[in-house]
Amino acid sequence: MIENIQFIGLNKLEDFEKDKFQSLTSKYYDKIKRIPREINSLTIHIKQHKKTDHTSKYSLCIKLIAPQKVFEVEKIEWDLTKLLHKSFNALENELLHHYNSK
Repeated sequence: MIENIQFIGLNKLEDFEKDKFQSLTSKYYDKIKRIPREINSLTIHIKQHKKTDHTSKYSLCIKLIAPQKVFEVEKIEWDLTKLLHKSFNALENELLHHYNSK
């Protein structure tokens, strides 16, 4: 499943956020790993900003290294689930654009 993924900042999230983060990441990784022929590494860096009683602002940087190119996506969002969906969809679009334009 998540053999060559490096997580940065995951330990700073709450337990329920970690579970949600890892389940969505696993789902999207299974989806995007089919687009390039090979993935050398995938680094996901999550940061939590402005933590208040009920809300937190998150930033996410995803870096996928393929043999031909490095793909990078950065997004900021108040909702962790929405942030993951936006980020992985943007990465998927970037991959599809690169590999379908050849």
